Amino acid sequence: MSTALLDSQTTFAQSTAGLAPGVPAVGLNRKVIAISSAQLLAIKDTPIQLVPAPGAGFMNVPVAILIDMQAGSAAYTDAGGAVSVTQGSWTQALAANTVFTAGIGLRNHQLVDFAALATAAATPTNENAALTLAKATNNFAAGNGTALVTVLYLVAPVAPAVN
Repeated sequence: MSTALLDSQTTFAQSTAGLAPGVPAVGLNRKVIAISSAQLLAIKDTPIQLVPAPGAGFMNVPVAILIDMQAGSAAYTDAGGAVSVTQGSWTQALAANTVFTAGIGLRNHQLVDFAALATAAATPTNENAALTLAKATNNFAAGNGTALVTVLYLVAPVAPAVN
């Protein structure tokens, strides 16, 4: 099936279809993750995987993350603790958790620019690591609703070790 493109428009990502197992797609990748109310209520104790580890010799490079929250019949309450996107030692905290505490029946959005700094010393822990969403302290309480998280990311090869 061909893609309809406008004049001078090009595609910038390649599907993983037809690639050998373990070979990530090149270009800008997009992944959409549906997050349930049960997952949000347990986010501190059970981080949510957004993008799986790409395999040895590669690293996910998050570009932007869009959180689209649809509140349910009861608003979540937040007792504190930052929600963060993490990959190895890379951590990017959300500016505020308010995207998850939208009023009853309301929709809220937050765009997260991933600009994390690796803090691991010798061997980087962000290589071949999954990208996750987690909360540092205190789970959300007493709410319901669902979220869609859209992640735009690159998969980059890492430099070979120098002897």
